[in-house]
Amino acid sequence: TRNRILNEAVKLRAMAQSFTVAPGLERQYEAPAEESASQPTEPEVTVEPATAEKTPEEFRADILKTADRTLEQGGYLWYIADGALSRCDANGGVEQLYKLPSSELSPVLIEKLNVYDDMVLLAYRVGGGFMGSTKQCLFNSKTGGVAYELADCADFLIDGDTVVKTDSFAAPTTGNLSISHDRGKTWEKLGDPSYIYDRPVTLREDGSMSADATSNTFRLEGGYLYTTGAYWGEGSAQPDEAVPVRVDLATGETAVLNSETAPTDESRESRGRSCPRLSFCAEKRKVFNLPPMQNGKNTLQCSC
Repeated sequence: TRNRILNEAVKLRAMAQSFTVAPGLERQYEAPAEESASQPTEPEVTVEPATAEKTPEEFRADILKTADRTLEQGGYLWYIADGALSRCDANGGVEQLYKLPSSELSPVLIEKLNVYDDMVLLAYRVGGGFMGSTKQCLFNSKTGGVAYELADCADFLIDGDTVVKTDSFAAPTTGNLSISHDRGKTWEKLGDPSYIYDRPVTLREDGSMSADATSNTFRLEGGYLYTTGAYWGEGSAQPDEAVPVRVDLATGETAVLNSETAPTDESRESRGRSCPRLSFCAEKRKVFNLPPMQNGKNTLQCSC
C-alpha cells in the first residue's frame, strides 16, 4: 500500500510539472496586456506653411480691409482697430502702441491719422458737443514711442521743445492760446485773454456768428506766432471778425497785421458798441511796421 501511494505521488508531481494553459485561455488572459502594450498612437498631422498661416502680404491686405483707419509710414502699416493704434511690419509682425479710452458715456471719434513732420499723428475726440475735447498724440515713426501728447488741443505747432496750441472747445472761447517749453508737459497761457485765436470768426448778416475749427494761417517764425485773432470785448454780445495777427512768443503781445480788415471805432459803433482794444497809435504802427491810416474818419485812437 505504501508503495502504491508513493507511485501515485510521483505521477501527480510529473503531471503538475508538465501542465500548460490551454491556448484559448492563454490568449484571453494575456490579450489585454498585449493590446495596452501595442496600442498605436494617433499619427502626427503635418500642416504645410502655406496653409497654416497667411503670408505677410495677405495679412496686411486683411488689415487694410477691416481697420478703421490706416497709414503707411516708416516701413510700417499703422492702423486703428479694436480700440487701439497698432502697426504691422513687412514680415507681418504686429505691435500695439496706444490704447484708446473706452466708455459708453463718452464715445471716441477718430479725427486724424496722418503724418506730421515725419511723425505719425493720431487725433481723437472724447465726448461730443461743447463738453468734448480733442487729444492729439504724435509717435516716433521708427521706435513707435509717444513723442508728444497734447490734451485739449484743436491745433498746434512744434519747434523742438516748444509747442503752441489752441484749446479744443467746440464753441469759440477767448484766451484759447497756450505755450509749452517742455514738449507739452506743462503749459502757460499766451497772447491777449480777450482774443479768440486761430478761429476764423465771421459775422453773418442776421447777427449770428460762424467759426470754423481752425484757420488757414497758423505758423511759427522768428519767435512769433502768425495766425488769426478775433477780439471779444467784455460786455459785447459777439466778437469782432477775425483778422491776421502776430503773437510774440516771449511777451505774448498781440499785433494786428492787416489794418484794412481790422474793425474801426466807427464800425463798432454801428453795431452798438465801441472798443479801442484793437487800436494802435502812430508809434505802435511804426514798431509793428503797419501802414499809417489815411482816412481821418477811421483813424484809430491810441489805447496804450
